[in-house]
Amino acid sequence: LLPPTLARAASTSASAVSAQLLREIALALQEAQVLSMAGQGKTNRDIAAILSISHSTSRKPFSTRL
Repeated sequence: LLPPTLARAASTSASAVSAQLLREIALALQEAQVLSMAGQGKTNRDIAAILSISHSTSRKPFSTRL
């Protein structure tokens, strides 16, 4: 069985796959930044302000990871 991302990639064009992978990488990097800042003791509001994202977006990595 292929992971969902690879299954979708197998049925789309190479440029679409590249764009999707870039979006997923960017999201993963943002999640890593949020988790790192939280580990440094920053609040969700601090993180949101630093990364120019919404307060609710700064909370998402915790809901998906924990």
